[in-house]
Amino acid sequence: MKNTQKLTVVLLLGALSISSTFPADHQRDNQTAHSLTTNPLKSLICLFRINQQFRSEAYIHFMNEDKQELTSLIQSQEKESPIFLVSECPDPNCILSRFRFPKYREHYEKKVVAKLVDKLTSRDDTVHFVGFGAGEMYQELVLLCKTLTSKPNASLSIHLIDPQYQRANTPDDLSPFMNKLTRQIQVETDMPDKAASNMIQTLHENSARQFITFLEKEFPKAQLSLQLHENNKAYLDHINTYNLPYPDVICAADIDDPMSIENNSFMDFVRLSALTLQEKPHADNLLLTKMRGKEGNTAKLLTISLTETEGVNPQKFRLSKDQTVDVFNILEDI
Repeated sequence: MKNTQKLTVVLLLGALSISSTFPADHQRDNQTAHSLTTNPLKSLICLFRINQQFRSEAYIHFMNEDKQELTSLIQSQEKESPIFLVSECPDPNCILSRFRFPKYREHYEKKVVAKLVDKLTSRDDTVHFVGFGAGEMYQELVLLCKTLTSKPNASLSIHLIDPQYQRANTPDDLSPFMNKLTRQIQVETDMPDKAASNMIQTLHENSARQFITFLEKEFPKAQLSLQLHENNKAYLDHINTYNLPYPDVICAADIDDPMSIENNSFMDFVRLSALTLQEKPHADNLLLTKMRGKEGNTAKLLTISLTETEGVNPQKFRLSKDQTVDVFNILEDI
């Protein structure tokens, strides 16, 4: 039997402290596109270890708001792991956790990658991808590594949407979601509110940099761009300002946690999908979600459609104050 060690994963961004037992023999070099594609769970475990080491060392710099020392620490840690800030929720109680039932994520990834590859195969121009509720970005990184492994010359415009990506000049400018997240981090770490808010922003800025730098290095023939948006409105304002098309593929996974529910994440996913289908009827969307049944939670795939679908009852959905549409929620078992 292999030796094991107790790994305490402190997710400051989610203000969660989770203890998990992982095999100790995972090497820290399992962080290439090939490893993320062939064994994303093993790579994620590796990242957790390095991330935890960084956070324990970075805590004092966040407290003191010492940006120079923090930058030096991040650069030093990146020599060992170029994507150590990219992560994913490891909640062992969640049926959608990669640690508990990796098959659900694998099935979801297969479906999303097939949609992206199909778009990239059938056209020569840029494909626009939205990862909704992307959080710490690991799920989206796995999806794009798998896609680019199949289509290494792809042109992809990548947009990630999550309320954690808000940029605020002062704590007073924070959204209700970010205020709550900041308060939770303060409880966990005893940080002042400004330090906690700066920590979230700093980590996400560097996560995004690691994300796109990693993809560009692993797939040098691809044409890639990345933008972060705090909500639907920010994303839609962006594409309208720069005259960009609506997305070709929208995906989301596990936006059923309490904070996401409180933030109306599911309704926002439906709204963005419906608005996109009005502008681009052949666009695709997919949500990996969980639903409560007689025997507990079960994993499902959900597609939003505006087209009448046999066996699916339409639901009235308000897109705006002046517009209501019939939405068909198409469920698929996994």
